[in-house]
Amino acid sequence: MIRPLLLSLTLSLTAALALPEPVCAQTAAGPVRTASLDAARFATPVAPRRADAPLALSVASNLSRPNLAKSIPLSALLGVGGMIVGYGAGLVVFDCQDEAPRCTSAPDDFEYTLAYAGAALGAATGAHVGGKTRDSKGSFWATVGGAAVGALPILLAPKDDDQTGAYVGTAVGATAGAVLVDYLVRRPR
Repeated sequence: MIRPLLLSLTLSLTAALALPEPVCAQTAAGPVRTASLDAARFATPVAPRRADAPLALSVASNLSRPNLAKSIPLSALLGVGGMIVGYGAGLVVFDCQDEAPRCTSAPDDFEYTLAYAGAALGAATGAHVGGKTRDSKGSFWATVGGAAVGALPILLAPKDDDQTGAYVGTAVGATAGAVLVDYLVRRPR
């Protein structure tokens, strides 16, 4: 059922896009078929593209970069919010606690893994959404990768000590990683 439909759509699209017969063009000497115009145009040597380079550079320089004034605070806010939600989900949903030897229904210290995931996804979302401009687009998954690398302190810190440094390092690292990668991979639409 689907194959005949796809086949008929493909054939219709191919017929619609097929090149029509050459049409006549009006020149000073009279009507000329476009095939002969194309042959004459392709026979003419093309000048080097150096004349196009300044235009290309000016167009590329006019494209706006990511909006860092929105990207950095939004990334930090959503990253910290994601870390809190992830840690809270570990405590409430999986019944994990720092003092307990194990989580009830998850691996040990799973709340830190959820806090890591929440911080990385939150910071990446904030950087990606905050950095959007009308004429550029970025890669969300590359931004998530940068935030995930920056959020590693919460996973690498010893779990028996005070976690304040790990929380601050994760918030700062995830924000910096997400904003930096979003800034570097954003390109024109």
